Amino acid sequence: MLLRPNRGEGEGASRRGVALITGALALAAVVVVIVLRSSAGDEGGAPRVDPARAGVVAVIAASPTLRGGGSGFVFDASEGLVATNFHVINGGTDFSVVVDGRARGADIVGAAPCEDLAVLRVRDRAGLREVRLGDRPTLTAGARVLAVGFPGVPAVAPRRAETPGTVSTVDTALAAGGGTLRHPGARFLPDYASMIETDAALLSGYSGGPLLDAGGRVVGVNTVIATAAPATPQETRSYAIGIDRATEVIGVLRTGESRAWFGTGLVFPSRSARRRTGRPSGVVAAPVVTGALPERRGRLLVTAIDGERLAGGFPGYCRATAEVESGESATLDAITLDNGERMRLVVPFE
Repeated sequence: MLLRPNRGEGEGASRRGVALITGALALAAVVVVIVLRSSAGDEGGAPRVDPARAGVVAVIAASPTLRGGGSGFVFDASEGLVATNFHVINGGTDFSVVVDGRARGADIVGAAPCEDLAVLRVRDRAGLREVRLGDRPTLTAGARVLAVGFPGVPAVAPRRAETPGTVSTVDTALAAGGGTLRHPGARFLPDYASMIETDAALLSGYSGGPLLDAGGRVVGVNTVIATAAPATPQETRSYAIGIDRATEVIGVLRTGESRAWFGTGLVFPSRSARRRTGRPSGVVAAPVVTGALPERRGRLLVTAIDGERLAGGFPGYCRATAEVESGESATLDAITLDNGERMRLVVPFE
């Protein structure tokens, strides 16, 4: 089975992302071919999205070397707050949200890597329109849903698309890095506890966008595409974080608190990269997004947090940071990638 977060990246990003040790935009997509089934609205019983469409935005994350992105949705227009996946912004240092064809600067308010969620604040809030949030307990297997997003982000002029689907499972766990889906690309993803499974065939760039019910309300956050090989739309399974779980986490992030994040991009080197470089397992903490980790230290390979060795990709990182609260500090064992110096740092978590 092939697995990928449905995050959009430019061709250059894909090539460099495979190296991982570069410390640039973190998620290198595991490339699969998926046919997009686009729909304008109610064909085949799909939900209509006219009221919700205006609140769906493209999200662009850039660093000095790369540019990537995905989708998001405005959940509080008065405050300029946008929800998206963490993997959409992971590795970026400059962020923008495209509203009505115009890019507006944005800042990270809070991030939760192990929940794969993040909240941005748009600086220019004029004309923002918000989506309506639904209630997952009203969703049933067999219900028609509609995924909305911006395939091809970070295009200069991203175009919104809608993809219909049917709910297979209302609440399921997805051990992306823990064994349910066994593929090298799984190391880029945490384990998910509460997901909606559908057959909506999506493209890269839909990550962070909303999954809508028949009333045009958000019932999930589009996050992962899994497909058997050779890929066909019929074999594609898509997963969205359930809105009940998402709103719980977003409610914390909007206050400025983060979960299990110390203000950097998180890149998990592949086994082949570790063999090639002779370095141990861990996470490359770069680039620096906030002031939590001193910029002067450059790119670091973090090998342990509070004495717990980082192994097993993203889930291993999440296990090591599970007890670290926002505002607390943790001790990082690290190796500088420039000269191999070993060090121990006490770093505050956002």
